[in-house]
Amino acid sequence: MRTRALPLLLAVLTACPPPPLDTGEAPADPGEIRLLFPETNPDLTYCPDLTAYVSVEDFELSDDIGGAQVEGQGHWHLLREVQGCQEAVIAESSSSFVELVGAKQLPEGSQRLVVELVDNQHQPLDPPVRYEATIAVAASADCVGG
Repeated sequence: MRTRALPLLLAVLTACPPPPLDTGEAPADPGEIRLLFPETNPDLTYCPDLTAYVSVEDFELSDDIGGAQVEGQGHWHLLREVQGCQEAVIAESSSSFVELVGAKQLPEGSQRLVVELVDNQHQPLDPPVRYEATIAVAASADCVGG
């Protein structure tokens, strides 16, 4: 019995954390972000170098990155899943787009991208405001976005 329980325990301990519990309280509207390009589309392969575009509503994008905290103001981060549940910030922007060129190019293969609204001090909003897309990336003659 103990030998069968260990793999199950390891799977539970290494799994992604569960989503937050719904407390029934309606939080203040912290804004909304949506990744417009690239988007999840199984029929498309995206180029490693592309420009990502977002739409932001009910939140003020500010050039004061790293500056004083102002309620309802900040910028957004573009994150890439690097291993399991771990994410790395690969770009940040206070405008509606960010170019992924040079060292910021996406690696080839399946990529899970997340855009997240953050405050001026780079802290995620509470509750988090995120949007994700899973895309295929390949350097080819017919890739999109390069």
